[in-house]
Amino acid sequence: MCVIPSPLAWVRHAGPSVLESAVVPFGLFYGFLAVFGLRGALIGALAWSHLCIARRLVRRQAVPGVLVLGSLVLTVRTIIGLLTGSAFLYFLQPAAATAAVGLAFLGSTLVGRPLVDRLARDFCPLDAELLGHPHVRRVFTQLSLLWAATMLVNAGLALWFLLTSSVQMFVVERTAATWLLTAVAIAASTLHFTRAMRRAGGVVRWGKAGLT
Repeated sequence: MCVIPSPLAWVRHAGPSVLESAVVPFGLFYGFLAVFGLRGALIGALAWSHLCIARRLVRRQAVPGVLVLGSLVLTVRTIIGLLTGSAFLYFLQPAAATAAVGLAFLGSTLVGRPLVDRLARDFCPLDAELLGHPHVRRVFTQLSLLWAATMLVNAGLALWFLLTSSVQMFVVERTAATWLLTAVAIAASTLHFTRAMRRAGGVVRWGKAGLT
């Protein structure tokens, strides 16, 4: 049996992380950009990233590796942005990274090892026999292609916005596009996966609102 947490459980579990890693940085960057200009926005976003790590260290909480890696990448981006004064170079880097992830999803399907397969094993306990079912393998390939398309479209839109919009508009357009594309891809993946699992004879059940 595969138990999928309810949407409310996802929101409760991911909400604080999304607030910390996406909502607050967006608000800080946009607000600092309007008041202090590009340099102030770059420094403000970087300061928030390091503050998140410092808060965990002070409270003696574990610091997620993803947060450390993200902070290091942001530090490099900020240094490049400050040294060059180029918003284009600053925002081009995450767009290129998004494209690289999309190509990784695409490449994984070409070699017969779809990345969604590995992600599913991490997030949903599945029976080994069911994982080896040809139908389920096809579904993982389809979902990997879906996420490849999502990432590549996201990167393409980011580049388009970067070339055609002001910095302030780019921040809004890029954030809105990323959130929308991600939400649609998650919903489509979940729906397709649950339907495919049931067609393959698996038992899929939505969990309770609270995470255990």
